Amino acid sequence: MSKIAALQFPTLALSESRLDYYLKASKDNGVNLVVLGEYVINSFFTELLHMPKNMIKEQSEAKKESLIKLAKKYELEIIAPYVSVEAKSYKKLCLKVTPNGVKSYEQQILMPYEHW
Repeated sequence: MSKIAALQFPTLALSESRLDYYLKASKDNGVNLVVLGEYVINSFFTELLHMPKNMIKEQSEAKKESLIKLAKKYELEIIAPYVSVEAKSYKKLCLKVTPNGVKSYEQQILMPYEHW
């Protein structure tokens, strides 16, 4: 049987120590699937509007690499919302990170907000 943990907290700093702590606790409690909240990996959209594009890309890539490393370390599957920096825009994705790799999925339904 699958055991799922849903983690919601403010946007994490680039350091992975807090995420490591919660993923370890999840694994120690028999969890095999962790779902991260909307703005755990990337900043809130209004903050993104004021950030340089290269900083958003750096933030996204660093967090993605942390998720890959931690999924392998704790043998977990992790679902996480993710902002991908494209050539002329941003793309909201959902990452599925497993010990064996990463898949990304585009959002199927977008809320009717101008920023997306």
